[in-house]
Amino acid sequence: MFTVPLHLYSQSSSSKLTKHNEAIYRWFDQQIGLENTVLYNGYLDDGDGYFEKENAYKDSHRYYNQFDFYEGSLIYDNQFFNNINIKYDLFEESLLLTLKNSNNNLRTIKPLNNKVKSFFIDEKQFINLNYLQNEGIQKKGYVEVLLETENFNFYRKHFKQKNEIWSSGKLEYKFTYKTLDFLYYKNALIKLKNKRQLLKIFPEYKSTIREYLNGKRNNEENNIAVLKRLSLLMVKH
Repeated sequence: MFTVPLHLYSQSSSSKLTKHNEAIYRWFDQQIGLENTVLYNGYLDDGDGYFEKENAYKDSHRYYNQFDFYEGSLIYDNQFFNNINIKYDLFEESLLLTLKNSNNNLRTIKPLNNKVKSFFIDEKQFINLNYLQNEGIQKKGYVEVLLETENFNFYRKHFKQKNEIWSSGKLEYKFTYKTLDFLYYKNALIKLKNKRQLLKIFPEYKSTIREYLNGKRNNEENNIAVLKRLSLLMVKH
């Protein structure tokens, strides 16, 4: 069996694979056959529809952004896999993969969460919170990487809540999308709700925070702008 060592995987959180590297990974996958890799060390859908078991209400679903699979990549059991069909289940905090076996048939796999280090879909990077150095981090599952700096990282947790609805005489489930933002600072994961939280975390930079955020909406763009500025100031000191 061939394996792809992680030192070949050199992309950063914001960069894409080069065409050369992508061709190498695709060649490895073709030579090995994905059913002979650690990706098959998960839960196999035996065809009874277990992984798609609910009657969803109207256009509601439990997945990230769309019901269909994304073409993405992931690091699983310390090995990198590219061009993998991935669904991100926001309700159960898990992934679904479709893999071809030696007979060219598609099988659905639910990989073991504790072996998924990170994955890329929709041009975004998600990491497993289990792999963070932490001080009492209670949150589990995955977070999107919004910003990485020398001093702290800015993450977003996507999730869905499920509610029961009776529709046309039958029970259906409506999934509601929500997000939470976190700052990973000094090995702690801190929920970031508003400007007051930033002032509490970085009291020595109150003037900078107020300069950047006063009168502005609490959104991703503004938060990233002030966090980039804070990171530069912290490096200078």
